[in-house]
Amino acid sequence: MKTELISSVRRFHERFVLTNSNQAETLWLCMLTEEIGELTRSVLRDDPAEKIEGECGDIIYVLQGFCELFGYDLWGGIERTIQKNDLKTPRASSEARSGKIVNNSFQVE
Repeated sequence: MKTELISSVRRFHERFVLTNSNQAETLWLCMLTEEIGELTRSVLRDDPAEKIEGECGDIIYVLQGFCELFGYDLWGGIERTIQKNDLKTPRASSEARSGKIVNNSFQVE
């Protein structure tokens, strides 16, 4: 699936001539924010699972496009996040005010 996603994003970029320009990073962050907003609306409206899954897919697609265009390794980032979260334990972690589970040794007050 990873290879299919990367190939599809590259073809999309070629079809629409999407390039790394001065304002492109801001544009991509706006697109990602828009997609997260669409997911939020779908969840709050209690849309069917298929609709919510589609919105999640859109977020991953746009995120892969952002990483592809600017040279970031999305999949390396995902692997590091998995490793980091696998090391978290209830004893060494706590819930931040935002609800995020954080490692106590990295928590900044």
